[in-house]
Amino acid sequence: MSNPVATQGAEAFAQAYLRATVAHALLHFREPAKMSELQDACNLPALDMDILRYVLGSNSDLFTSTERRWTVSTRFEDPTRPVHAVVERILRDTGQPVSLESLAYLLAEIYHRTPQAMAVVVYRLSDEHFFRLPDNRIGLREWLLHTGYDSAEHVAFYNYVHFAEAQQMLQKHPQFDGSPASVVALLREVRAPLSARFIAFLQWYTSPESFHALQAYQSVLHAEGIIALPLQEAGTLNPTAHWALAEWVPQWVDSVRPQAKQMSGLLAQLMAEPLVLSVEDVEGMVQRVLQSTSIVNAEDLARTFFDLTPSDPTYANDLETITLSLRHDERVMWLGGTRFINKENLPAYLFEIPESLRFPEVQFYTEQGEPLEIDLEDEGLSGTLRSDILDPVAQDVDDEEDRMTIFPIPESVQCVVKARHKEIGTFPLCQIPAGFFQEQPKFQQVTFVDESTGERFTEVYVNQDQRLIFGLLDWYSTREAVSGLVFTLTRTEDPFVFTVRWEDTLDQRVHISRARHEELLDMSTRIAQIYSTFDIICEILSTHRGGMEFLSILSEVNVIRRTRRRRVASVLSAFQAFYLRGGLWHLDEKKRDAGIDRAKRKHIRK
Repeated sequence: MSNPVATQGAEAFAQAYLRATVAHALLHFREPAKMSELQDACNLPALDMDILRYVLGSNSDLFTSTERRWTVSTRFEDPTRPVHAVVERILRDTGQPVSLESLAYLLAEIYHRTPQAMAVVVYRLSDEHFFRLPDNRIGLREWLLHTGYDSAEHVAFYNYVHFAEAQQMLQKHPQFDGSPASVVALLREVRAPLSARFIAFLQWYTSPESFHALQAYQSVLHAEGIIALPLQEAGTLNPTAHWALAEWVPQWVDSVRPQAKQMSGLLAQLMAEPLVLSVEDVEGMVQRVLQSTSIVNAEDLARTFFDLTPSDPTYANDLETITLSLRHDERVMWLGGTRFINKENLPAYLFEIPESLRFPEVQFYTEQGEPLEIDLEDEGLSGTLRSDILDPVAQDVDDEEDRMTIFPIPESVQCVVKARHKEIGTFPLCQIPAGFFQEQPKFQQVTFVDESTGERFTEVYVNQDQRLIFGLLDWYSTREAVSGLVFTLTRTEDPFVFTVRWEDTLDQRVHISRARHEELLDMSTRIAQIYSTFDIICEILSTHRGGMEFLSILSEVNVIRRTRRRRVASVLSAFQAFYLRGGLWHLDEKKRDAGIDRAKRKHIRK
């Protein structure tokens, strides 16, 4: 005779319940399921990945994995076994009725028949081996009480119920009337799961005339707060069905949580398989990127598609496998590291030089027909202009020398923001040495982290083909100055994350006050289209009687009209109206109409 009261501890109850719950959830999948899908299907808040891995890894007799997906081992059962034996095993493992549809699809894989054909087989077998509920769920007949005997003692004996213990239970709990509510009350008083047949015997013994075995089972199965689980009893070869209270489950699960967490690493290693991507896997990830309106990380894909987490032993290699597979697909755009995006979701302006940074082709002539817009060879540049034009701050997008290479690559660089870039949130790469940003990809998304506030600017893009950084408008807006702002850019361990810090000083060489900037914008409106570079410089120097450095002149000229550094340096060097004194350039109004110095003509580029 079986013991009606389950005497195992909380851990045993937890293992039985979790094993049955996971098995039952897997039967709803028509193919092996990912761990994340299985976790959702179990619908058990206390079931985290450590516990799920523990359940799957410690029950190899019931669960098996294939290509990082899980299923019940019954799926690979010997097709020569009788159908009723296979169904019986499934039902014993779950401890509760299973839908005919789920059984049919699983059996169809085992016996290589259609699900419809296997449904008919199970339906016919239900008369002998199983029972069928109105919603077409199938259960084991042994879960029901058989009452066709001539005495209560015989009913108890042939249903493996200890008659004396049943009587004692009813004497101790006289309020038990067989109703679902009284079953809940009895379980709460006993404080342990009870055998389903024992409960059924109590229901029959209390009201034998109105007792119907299937209806009695259904009443408990559908009772709120009651769960079914298979428990091994002393003297039995197979688990038998028990009833328990759902409110006990969290405590049970908590009892195995420390062990699950402790074994998680070992089980992860034992269960680990190198990730092998199928064509379908890659296509699924590509479609996820194409359908997303934002950046998609390979880490998210690893978790969503393959249940991979950083704790997995093969995580680093698997992440690289995912990343490389997407990098080789031309439909998605690699933004560096593990980040991908649908290029159609990026603004077109990120892939071209903004109009305000383009250099217009202009030419003006003297009354004699001589060109005023000239460029000199290096030998014709006066004073320090030959070296001044090589200053990274003098250079700009589409007007720069060959890329700077500094060894070793510095950890930090100071950057000077000029007016036109401040207006549109860009920064030229000419001020940043080669190698400071990753060489590949040529277009990449990076993150700037403000050292003082911790604010993260993630919509920052480095376009190494166009030689510009985009997306700094929000960063720039935290400062009032128009031009000459200085910030320090520092590399971090992550090659796509940088810290930024505003410096307290301004670069006076290119600094323009807000009032002066308004004046220059007004001049731009009035003269940019009709004045030569020579005339623009004259206008600027006429308001700076004390003289100006080359970079200051270049900065103000570029507010009025976008002009290359060599053009400004050449005009200053060639025209007699300009002269250098004390490192500053001055305008000699008396020589404004003197034209180009004859000695400089031979250095004019053709």
